Amino acid sequence: MSKMLFPKMAVSNIRKNKKLYVPYIITAIFTVMMFFMNISIVKNKNVAAMRGGQNVVLLLQVALVVSFIFSAIFLFYTNSFLMKRRTKEIGLYNILGMEKKHISLMMLFENVIITTISLTAGIVFGIIFSRLMFLVLMKLIKADSVPAFVISTNAVAVTIIYFISIFAVIYIYIILSRYRSLSQLNFFTATR
Repeated sequence: MSKMLFPKMAVSNIRKNKKLYVPYIITAIFTVMMFFMNISIVKNKNVAAMRGGQNVVLLLQVALVVSFIFSAIFLFYTNSFLMKRRTKEIGLYNILGMEKKHISLMMLFENVIITTISLTAGIVFGIIFSRLMFLVLMKLIKADSVPAFVISTNAVAVTIIYFISIFAVIYIYIILSRYRSLSQLNFFTATR
């Protein structure tokens, strides 16, 4: 099979299943955005340097740990729901002659496309709304002077690494569960 076929199939599958993928992508974008907004304030050295800033950073670090866990669980759950809806479609690909490795490659491209869209849009919206969240935070703690808001490249890097890791684990889980279900499907069709 042509290597260029799989990216085209991945794009086609995402378009064909947009009723399933659009909510998932929006969820992923929102999750990345919220995580980035939190970590960008934690990594802002100007916040830690202001009066009472250490307490704010400590509180936000606790929220960041919760966000770490919540993001992974939430994306894993929504992806599991998405894959359950696509079980028949993936089984049909197998019945029509696609090997497991080809299905895995197609799903890899789907995952890469979704990861790229989610990270790019999530970080862009995160940068836009981080400033607003920062100003609201300064208002809540009644800061005497508002320190400069800085976008940390470290926050961007941590966000990218963390979410690529989450999407990679989700992909590995999908492949393992699909291999199991496709093996069962192959067994049942062979015994008929």
